[in-house]
Amino acid sequence: MEEINGQTSQIVHSDYEEFRKWKSRRELLRQVKKMSWAFTAAFFLQSVLLAVTGNIAGTFWSAVDSQNIFNSTLLWELANEIYAFVYYFLVFLLPYLLFAKLVGFKLWEIPHNRPYTPIVLASTGFAMGVSLLGVFLSNAALSFFYIFFDKNPPEFPGPPVGSFALVLYVINSVVLPPIIEEIAYRGILLGSLRRYGDKAAIIISALLFGLAHGNMSQFPYSFVLGITIAFFVIKTNSIYTGIFIHFVNNGIATFLEFLTMNMNPLMGDMVYALKMLIDLLVFLVALFYLIWIRKVDWKLPSGSLPGSTMARQFFLTLPMFLVLCAMIWDILTSFS
Repeated sequence: MEEINGQTSQIVHSDYEEFRKWKSRRELLRQVKKMSWAFTAAFFLQSVLLAVTGNIAGTFWSAVDSQNIFNSTLLWELANEIYAFVYYFLVFLLPYLLFAKLVGFKLWEIPHNRPYTPIVLASTGFAMGVSLLGVFLSNAALSFFYIFFDKNPPEFPGPPVGSFALVLYVINSVVLPPIIEEIAYRGILLGSLRRYGDKAAIIISALLFGLAHGNMSQFPYSFVLGITIAFFVIKTNSIYTGIFIHFVNNGIATFLEFLTMNMNPLMGDMVYALKMLIDLLVFLVALFYLIWIRKVDWKLPSGSLPGSTMARQFFLTLPMFLVLCAMIWDILTSFS
């Protein structure tokens, strides 16, 4: 009871439900911020592992070169591919296992239902078509930097010549990335962020996936593809869908790399133009199947936090801001 102007009045806490929602919202925001710090820790571990493995490899190559132990190009190529194989596990997988540990995400929480095969195939065809947008954005970004800043994208080494190194090269290009990157980005990162909203989780995981590639040639493409893969992982409730899409994408890219490496530039351009036409046709067939035959629901459920609020809370901490600056700087300095 409370006396007001000589009268007694009963205070009724009719807004208790609003208070409960406000308190729950504050707790959700705190958890998202915790994830931001956890990702910062994972990025720091990744940077340390990158520096350590780089220094060890550099010291090893210098010692080997000074002693002329590997006087064969084939042995050098094999050693490089073995290093890349080990590097992938250390630098790309361990940091995300740390992230999962810090945020309390269990690996069994990664969706692993057995997907319906026709849906997986249609999702892959859809992703291949959407990837054309990524190609366009990547080319537009590269043209912008070339026209206004006279900057060229980095050149990537071609496939090795030796048989054993070649097998490892295919594994490192086609097999490992779909498994490790999907577990890291669509499994652990997307899965942990989905607790607070699917839409923002898709965008955040795709953005970090794109930035992790470290160059403008791949960033826009990887970002668009990351959004598409994440959507179908959610819709099929299966990480296997993402792994398959990623596997097909990298497999086609590697196959075309081998196919065109001895062609003249004009023939190579014609091959890639044909590939883009096929992608478009496959996309249209997949779209027809998903919309008119399967009648897929394209909507995502609302999350416990608005997407913009969740994104701000995740990115606008000082450590995470510095991480973003470092990743963007890595992309900008990749130009030659």
